Amino acid sequence: MTVVSFKRIPHKTMTSHGNGKVPMYP
Repeated sequence: MTVVSFKRIPHKTMTSHGNGKVPMYP
């Protein structure tokens, strides 16, 4: 579920979270 959410937002936003699972999306 989270994957779809972060997929819409830019990788910059997910990077801010600092989650190790987020970086999985280039």
